[in-house]
Amino acid sequence: MPEPYDFRSSVFGANPPHLSRVHSNPIVQFAESNTNAPPDSWKTAALPQLPAVEPILSAIPDDLSYAVASIQDLGALYRDRDTIGKTPSEAEIVAHCVVPFLDALGWHRFHIAVEWNNIDVAVFSALPRVAENCYFVVEAKAFNEGIEAACSQAKNYLDQLGIHRDLVVTDGFRYKIYAANNIIEPIAYANLWDPKQSALVLFNKMRRLSHA
Repeated sequence: MPEPYDFRSSVFGANPPHLSRVHSNPIVQFAESNTNAPPDSWKTAALPQLPAVEPILSAIPDDLSYAVASIQDLGALYRDRDTIGKTPSEAEIVAHCVVPFLDALGWHRFHIAVEWNNIDVAVFSALPRVAENCYFVVEAKAFNEGIEAACSQAKNYLDQLGIHRDLVVTDGFRYKIYAANNIIEPIAYANLWDPKQSALVLFNKMRRLSHA
């Protein structure tokens, strides 16, 4: 495109995914008018080489295997709109995915505060559950929503508390962790649908510390 196009409204929603089926008429009409208009040399141009495929995680760690399998089963049900009906809310994602995952990572329930100071989930390294003892926070979005926008939201909450902590954003199935005070690039990522070898980095960063 010669320049960005302004739809003058949030046609992709507040938390747009990177890739999704689109039903919005303004987007469909814009896409069709451009793909059907010249120049069309791009239709036959050679595509760049794809990056190397990251190795699949050969085995989920034993202590996480049950939780990950349960979350995968739940996600398959969430994808079946005829069975599940309305898309589950953020609160349901926290209850059925995030908290069980944290539990499997070694955090006791008293380490995990839900809806703490506007933060969806705060994980504490020690009691009492005060700002100084907060180890990292999790900001959740509804199933299959874009999760990137949640990062700045969580950082604003931490700024109001005057603390800097690592941030995890998730839709219950995809998890990205950002280093404290740096929300530009994630430092670890895991997709529980299809875990790659690098998912081990995120698992280890989210695990309960031995002294916690």
